[in-house]
Amino acid sequence: MTVGKKAVQFQVGYSHESLNLADPILGLSEYTDNNANAKIRWGLLERTEISGQITGGESAESNMRGDYVQSGVQLIGVGVRQNIIAPGKGGVRLGAELESRWQRSGDELMYSDLLLTISGGLELGDRFSATANSGFGIETKELFFTANLGFSVSEKIGVFAEYYPVLGNYQDDSGKSFGLKRSYVQGGGYFVADPSFILDFMAGYMVPGDQFNFWNSADGFVVQVGFTARLDWRE
Repeated sequence: MTVGKKAVQFQVGYSHESLNLADPILGLSEYTDNNANAKIRWGLLERTEISGQITGGESAESNMRGDYVQSGVQLIGVGVRQNIIAPGKGGVRLGAELESRWQRSGDELMYSDLLLTISGGLELGDRFSATANSGFGIETKELFFTANLGFSVSEKIGVFAEYYPVLGNYQDDSGKSFGLKRSYVQGGGYFVADPSFILDFMAGYMVPGDQFNFWNSADGFVVQVGFTARLDWRE
């Protein structure tokens, strides 16, 4: 949901991803990615916010052709988010976000994309909550979902489990197909150090696919840590 009018929220995180890729051309490849992300969200209105983010780091790949390392800015994004249904009785909420992203590799722009995401959630009693997101990349033609189940251990500590699949076009032995490109099973938790400061972590495993192509013949893991800080000038 949005941060609310006259509120600013900072989100900073670090991510490590390690993958083993079975590429039809290059054979077995080992890929690692270490990056840091910073995002700022500003409440323009009570139900409307604008945001900006930047991701930078280092990616390395090793395959039969040699070793490759790239570093620098990887992604830049700006977006706007609108609450459609604000949290009310039962904790039901619904929102939409439109974000423009520029994906980079070193000094070169690889592609740009316009991402539309619909998100919703509800409270399941005093301790459980469920959230779901569905997004579509207008330029990349990728479709993704997330299904998340959370549990509040206490007022300050919570845990969650999540499934995250991505669908899109890929090349297989029969030509170009549309289907599951990659998916993750993830879990993590958070600690509310203060109402305006939250620490969080997550670990996930890439579920191998059945088709022999760049993504579906991959397996690996991802680990993320981060914090959220909030400044609120509302009366």
